[in-house]
Amino acid sequence: MIYTPLVKLSDCKIIPHVDVMCSFIREHNLPELPEGKTEILGQDLYLRVFKYFPYDERERQFETHRVYGDVHFILRGVEKIQTVGGEEHLMPATSYDEKKDIQFFTTEQDITDIILREGDAAIFFPGESHRPMCRLRELSEPILKYVFKFKC
Repeated sequence: MIYTPLVKLSDCKIIPHVDVMCSFIREHNLPELPEGKTEILGQDLYLRVFKYFPYDERERQFETHRVYGDVHFILRGVEKIQTVGGEEHLMPATSYDEKKDIQFFTTEQDITDIILREGDAAIFFPGESHRPMCRLRELSEPILKYVFKFKC
């Protein structure tokens, strides 16, 4: 997992297609993109746009992916993403869904909060657990969030 200012994303050369991601951000008016999926390099790199009110963390589950990594960043709002220090603490809640490249887990141990504000990015590689879309405070504002999905 990497937590970085979005303006430093281009320094993270370990991320496949990071230069294409940065060019896409520079060349597009992000608030005008429609919700849902926008293909950039076919299935190797695409962007998902989300607009939502964040959830209570008890309403969300931890997730991992096997094929894709994620670059989460916020254009409007504040979100808490949680991660787990060791996969030995994760208890499977579902089986792996190969078509959606996702498996859900539960845990009560070794949880770390990451606060994602406008201008921040959180990068998760395959196998790294995360519980996104969580509310930071009791009162929450709507979130405008972008997630690059990159094939590893």
